[in-house]
Amino acid sequence: LMEDAFDSDADRTDALRRIRSQSGNLLDMIQAMLDINKVEAGGISIDATEFRLGELMTRMRGAIPRTWYKDGVDLAWESEGDDAVLRSDADKIEIVLRNLVHNALKYTDRGEVRVRAAAIPGDRQVDFTVTDTGQGIPPDDLERIFQMFRHSASGPPRQGGVGLGLFLARQLAAALGGTIRAESTLGKGSCFTLALPMRVSQMPE
Repeated sequence: LMEDAFDSDADRTDALRRIRSQSGNLLDMIQAMLDINKVEAGGISIDATEFRLGELMTRMRGAIPRTWYKDGVDLAWESEGDDAVLRSDADKIEIVLRNLVHNALKYTDRGEVRVRAAAIPGDRQVDFTVTDTGQGIPPDDLERIFQMFRHSASGPPRQGGVGLGLFLARQLAAALGGTIRAESTLGKGSCFTLALPMRVSQMPE
């Protein structure tokens, strides 16, 4: 670009698009490595504050980079109990959900990715689900994908993924007192569920 080596605006736009995409992938990988280092050093601290479920979902929706969106794939959001008050670490919940949404979009070529939140006051719990219409995951891989540097055998890693996102997501979910699980049908898609208590205790640094 600096040497004006491209003959058309279309070529220049394509080059810029690829630069932005690869830069975003690199940034995601660096951030994941930094987060993993904190986890391995026992450095997960929970900054518990009060916030409404609807506020978290609005924040999440606005934080999805445009580079993650794909033609032919709708990203849908829905929630129940927006006024429910949570006492948890919103930043860490967002990290987990971002990883789930990013993975769903990467492995879905058509259809939709649906992000849903539901507060369950009676159980003092909130469930987040990320459902896609992607390629699906073999049953034997449903636990393997949560291991560090591991991918599903159903297809190669996409967009520079190195297999850290789901490992980090499960570690953070546990630190927040919750769980994360995956269900999938090959050729039809996958559903990841993050179940968290509505209130967690403040943890020491």
